[in-house]
Amino acid sequence: MVRGIAPKKKILSKNPKRTHSQTQWLRRQINDPYAQAAKDQGLRCRASFKIQEIDAKYHVFKNGQAVFDLGAAPGGWSEYVAPKNTAGKTVAIDLLEIDPIQNVLFKQGDFTSPEMKQWLADQIGQADVIMSDIAPNTTGVQSADHLRLMVILDEIVTFAEDHLKVGGTLIAKTFRGGTDQELLLRLKKLFKTVKHFKPESSRKDSVEMFVVAMGFKGNS
Repeated sequence: MVRGIAPKKKILSKNPKRTHSQTQWLRRQINDPYAQAAKDQGLRCRASFKIQEIDAKYHVFKNGQAVFDLGAAPGGWSEYVAPKNTAGKTVAIDLLEIDPIQNVLFKQGDFTSPEMKQWLADQIGQADVIMSDIAPNTTGVQSADHLRLMVILDEIVTFAEDHLKVGGTLIAKTFRGGTDQELLLRLKKLFKTVKHFKPESSRKDSVEMFVVAMGFKGNS
């Protein structure tokens, strides 16, 4: 739980050049206590609070780990982990460039590409924790969004199979009801414990949740 954050209601002035969706997004941002808290604390984004809550509940991060952050931009999750992992290695990967973070090694590229996998094998080896806040841009069509997310989750789990140490942890975004039965069974075969968690810092109207899979069994 993130403490000391109280809701703040603000009035959004009208702008004829602003689209309805832009206005809705701005209203959510302005009235969002976590977005305001992130700004007040000098954080990159409100997502920092989500990984903070996940860590507080499941005690994922320990100093000296190898941590991979897939789809890291703008860097909120790595920003949280790096100060806790000064004796380890935190590697952030994204198609987009991000501003540098102390104690974080950033590599721009596609985490599913053979080139990236080879670079990770050469430079870092395997991870104690793989975390991902990746989600597709939503279309508003639930069935289509679900299918797009399943493709991404499948790629993330496949990546974890190749790059997690035995005993390691995978954290990945899903949607409420979005981790379908086939994927859930796959995770339960690969990990000793699989949990779903919705942080308080997730917006109340958001369908996002996170799957936290702990105790990677390996591929043998």
